[in-house]
Formats: sequence, structure tokens, C-alpha cells
Amino acid sequence: MTNSNTPLRKIESMEAALRILAYNTGGVFQNSGVHDKDFKTIQSLADAPYAWTEKQANLARMFLKRYKTLVDKFGFDTDELINNPRYDQPFRTISFEKSIDVFAAEDGREVLEIRFPYNEKFIALIRCLKKKTQGLVPMLYDGETKKWTMNYSDTVAYYAALMAVRYDFKILNTKILKDYDEIKQEKKKYLPVVADIDNNAIRLINASESLTEYWQEHCQSLSYLQQRDQLKQFCIPYVRNNSAPATTLAEKIAYASDTNLYVDRKVYDKKTLLEAVIALNDLPALCPFSGEIQSKEEIVTIREWLEAFESVGIFKDNIAFGFEFDRPINIDPNPEVEQFPSPDFFYGADTPMEERAKIYADWKKLYDLSADNRKITSATKIIFVRNKIPRALLKSGIKPKIAFMLQDYPNWPMSTNTLDKLVENLPKRLYYMSQKPSDTMQSI
Repeated sequence: MTNSNTPLRKIESMEAALRILAYNTGGVFQNSGVHDKDFKTIQSLADAPYAWTEKQANLARMFLKRYKTLVDKFGFDTDELINNPRYDQPFRTISFEKSIDVFAAEDGREVLEIRFPYNEKFIALIRCLKKKTQGLVPMLYDGETKKWTMNYSDTVAYYAALMAVRYDFKILNTKILKDYDEIKQEKKKYLPVVADIDNNAIRLINASESLTEYWQEHCQSLSYLQQRDQLKQFCIPYVRNNSAPATTLAEKIAYASDTNLYVDRKVYDKKTLLEAVIALNDLPALCPFSGEIQSKEEIVTIREWLEAFESVGIFKDNIAFGFEFDRPINIDPNPEVEQFPSPDFFYGADTPMEERAKIYADWKKLYDLSADNRKITSATKIIFVRNKIPRALLKSGIKPKIAFMLQDYPNWPMSTNTLDKLVENLPKRLYYMSQKPSDTMQSI
């Protein structure tokens, strides 16, 4: 505040006057006399990164007149500026022209340039174009000239031309239209890949040269059932399929179109599942196991799996463990040694000693097997995993082909993102459980 004897200071420009209002009123300066709605606009004008338009200049002058008394209190001469407005920069002229151009940048790149006044629809289309290029085409925006620039590519040329024609942009370089027409003709030539299945033989139609070479090298020598199973990896639909309906579990898995498949544990036993996996050449398999052993029922479950493995020719030397099972709990309570859980709690206080001894023997066998079988080699067919990707698996270079569940859980029993990602990136996952985890999942 100043007294009446203090000479008034000159304000150099209207921009300076708006900065005085913006930085000395509003916010912490409550009850300053500036209306909240006005203050937001004043602050926006004061902080504008570009020169004002004539309309903004007139708005600023109106605010200075409205809050003249307030600015005068700060010791400035507002009359002189109001009567003879001065501005830091010439007024910015907004072009309402909509145009599209392509030119060569100094570094040799071809660059597309799109100009248009502010329009939410056009901005949304530009963002959509950025998505279609998956972020591979950097885009720059110049707010002062309302200009977007981006690397010129086939995708950019095609969709920018569509936008220009639809919304009446001036096309300043006919190259854009020529490129658009070429791309359009190429798109007409494109036909989706399909599989013609006739008499248990598969023929790919409209396949690219790379896909044809891959199929001949990796799939042509496989059995018909395994070839059918491979189609889902490429998401190839059928144009004709005169094969007999699937009856066995292996056929149902092979003929399915999804890579996430629900196999009802109440319908198919462990041996049937393993026979299907072997028939489709889906070994080695990754078998997640959840946490520590919590009950005697889990020991029985793993013993049943080991018996099922052996019944289809998968022996202990073909099984590897990425973790070590918990040490067995002695069957006899020992008051001198504290155990948790106690033998009575784990085995059941009413469980006969003979049954306890059998469970303990199975547990001991399982523990010894997990401690001894840690190597993963070309002979490995089953890989037990728990809470991380085994280092032995990473070193071996072996890639599992499938994952299926050992325990009857509603979800994959995994506790780390890295292991979860490994399973999700496998060619196929069998949700072997007694309850379907999702209505959208394909059932076998």
C-alpha cells in the first residue's frame, strides 16, 4: 500500500499489469476483491506461454479496468496504461485453416505436418493415430502455430489421408494421396490365413511366405492331431473341416480354439490327462505347487501324481523340482522337542499309527526326491515350481510347452509376477480343477 504523497509507478505493459493482479491477489490473498472466476482467467492470461491474441488483449484491458482501484493500491498508474495500452509482443493471429502436408526434415526424415485450430474431435483422432502406430511414430505439438508433426509412415499416410478427406483439410502435397491409394490397393489384395482341413490333412491358404516356411519346418512332420493343436497358436480359423468330432481328451484339446482350457478333474483322471499331454507332444510341462505342505491330504495328492506319472512312463529321473518340500513331521509326539504343527494336529489325533507311518513314508520319499532331483535336462518331462522360476530352468535353456495344475485350486498357485508371466506366455495352459474358474473359458 502507498500513501497519497508517493509518486505512482508506470506499468510497462498490459501483460505486466495482469501479472500484478495474478501474483498479488487471489489464493492466499483472501478477500482481495478479485472474484474467483475472474482470478482463474487472469492467472491463465498472466502465465500464457504464447503471445496474446487481440481478443485476449481486450479481455486483459477489461480486467484492468474492473480492478483498477485494487491495482492503484499497489502504487501503479493504471490510467495511463488503460488509455494507451501497450503489449510485450505483437498480437498472435490464429489461423483457422486445416491443412496436411509432408516434407523432408533436415536429417532426411519424411515428416507429416497437420495444422488445425483447436478441435477436440481432431485431437482425439490424432491420439487414435498414435495408438495405431503403437507409439513407434513420435509426435510433436506446437501450441503457438497449432501444428502437429510426426514421422511419415504407411500407417500415418493412410489414416491422415482419411482424416483429411473426411473433414475437408487442404492436402498440400499430392504424395499423401498417391501413397494412400497404393496402400488401399495393397489392403484389397490382403486375404486372411485360413486352414482347409480335409481327410485329416491340413492345408494353409493365403499364408505368408514366412508362415509357410515355419509350418513346413516345424509342423508338417507332426501327426495330424499335433498339427490341429498347432493351429490355435497362430489363431488360424477353418474354411472347411470334415474331420470326425473329437472323442478323446487329446482330440478335444487339439481341436479347441483357445490356449486356456478348462479340464474337469471330476471327469478326467490324472492318467487320462497325462496321456493327452503326451499324445500332443506337450512335454516338458510346468506344474505349479502352492506354498508349504499344509495337510496330509496334500501328501496323498502328490503321491497319486507320482503314481500317475509312472503309469505313463514318466519316472523319477524325468521329474525336476525348483524347490525343496518341507521336512516330514515325526509321527510320534516328543514333549522334549517343540514341533509346529504338532504330529497330532497334522496327522489327526485319531489317526492310527499305521496310517501315520504310511503318510510319513510318502512325505519322506517326496522330500528326498525334491532334494535330489534339482537338475533340468533334455530328459526332464515334469518341472515342479513353487514361488520362483528355478535357476536350473533358466540355465538349461529348455522351454516348457504347457502348464497344468497339481492341486485342485481355483487359480494358479503362484506368488510372484515373474512366475505368473512365465506361465501366461506358455503355448498352452490346462486349468485342471473341479470347478470352472471363468464362464468365458473354453471347456473341454
